[in-house]
Amino acid sequence: ISSYAIYWIVMHLTGDMIKAKMGFSIYFILPHMIFQTAGYGQFDPISAMMTLLCVCLLLRGDDFLAGMMFVLAVLLKFFPVFLFFIFIAYIIVKRGEEWKSHIVYAITGGILMGVILYLPQLLEGTLLDSMTFVTARMGDDKNVYASLLKYSSIVIYSIILIVQIYAAR
Repeated sequence: ISSYAIYWIVMHLTGDMIKAKMGFSIYFILPHMIFQTAGYGQFDPISAMMTLLCVCLLLRGDDFLAGMMFVLAVLLKFFPVFLFFIFIAYIIVKRGEEWKSHIVYAITGGILMGVILYLPQLLEGTLLDSMTFVTARMGDDKNVYASLLKYSSIVIYSIILIVQIYAAR
């Protein structure tokens, strides 16, 4: 699916079938991706696939479904969240005068998908407990180095978001 999404994106942006087939082929036979999923059992390629599908939906103009797919990708692995401002900037540039309504569609799709996925936690009252995947690997405050790691990670995330906001302008 990821290979086909790359094929579609390259074909959509360049119109060159040879480049699209090369993109498809390179990703399809990439040993690292095959080993990540089959060898290690990691789900990073699945989150990357959902991010690629989000890009396809944005290019197609289906912002509601793109927002839904983006939330799926972020909740599976956190790394796609760093593309948030780039996607917002794309919508602002490409949708013209109607960009505000398209952003509202995308955010509505994301919120709907988040509510659907977190409905059991909302009903049980354990929503905050399920959000520990964001901070769980940042240290545990048992020593100075762990707390330094925790707060430096938050600073690094903040710097990355500020750079993205600046680059998206």
